[in-house]
Amino acid sequence: MSDPAHRSDRFGERLRRPLWCYLWAAPNSLAGLLLAAIACGAGASVRHVDGTLEVADGRIMRWFARPQRAFPFCAITFGHVILGLDHALLARVRAHEQVHVRQYER
Repeated sequence: MSDPAHRSDRFGERLRRPLWCYLWAAPNSLAGLLLAAIACGAGASVRHVDGTLEVADGRIMRWFARPQRAFPFCAITFGHVILGLDHALLARVRAHEQVHVRQYER
């Protein structure tokens, strides 16, 4: 949590996006939550950052990091859920992934 770019949302803080943005993206976010639950079961951790859930680390994420992996990405967005190989990487690609979150909201 020493990452200066890491801005954690606090419970009760005013939503950064209108509620309809969350509702519109909800079907995709649900798919992301299912994948996040699987990842968390394998040791991943979750952070709430900029109106999204960032899920990273764990055994499943290490499998994606292997050179012969079937999926050529280091982070992927499903609605308001972002899955990544590790939290340091997510801090570096956060702005790019937030573009995809806004695309889901539209």
